[in-house]
Amino acid sequence: MLISMIGSMIAYFAIAASHNIWMYILGMIINGITAGNIGTAQSILSDISKDKKERMTNLGLFGMIFGVGFIVGPVIGALTLKLGNHGPFRAAGILALINITSAIFFLKETHIKREEHSNIKLNIYNIFKDIIVGKERIYYLIYFLINLGIMIYQSTYLLYLDKNFDLPGSK
Repeated sequence: MLISMIGSMIAYFAIAASHNIWMYILGMIINGITAGNIGTAQSILSDISKDKKERMTNLGLFGMIFGVGFIVGPVIGALTLKLGNHGPFRAAGILALINITSAIFFLKETHIKREEHSNIKLNIYNIFKDIIVGKERIYYLIYFLINLGIMIYQSTYLLYLDKNFDLPGSK
């Protein structure tokens, strides 16, 4: 979790400092390589839950907070544009630093009994086999399609706004 958060922070500050497309791409690559904190956060919420009902409540709240982030995030991003085109990335880097600090001081290890599962061998073939032919494959497909739609939306939204509303500072 910490590695992922540190990678995001480094990536956001690298993008904020970028003055050419290659530095921006490098920041995005760093962020992509160290991505994975959402799934890890969901796993932590599952680990700390006392029972199935609390786990569902925790994951439901996580989904709600994630949705609120989609609403509040663009507002904060727009406000930080007043600090310049790199303002949103500086703000994201600062938020990532706050997350790292909070995790160091407040996030406890959730999987204490490691020796119970020490004999489990990770087989990458079995993971892909379950995704392709497992009984849960429809859920993986649905999750993939939902995320694909979100990524298409996120990656083209600014282009749409620029083309249709001629945003200041976009040229």
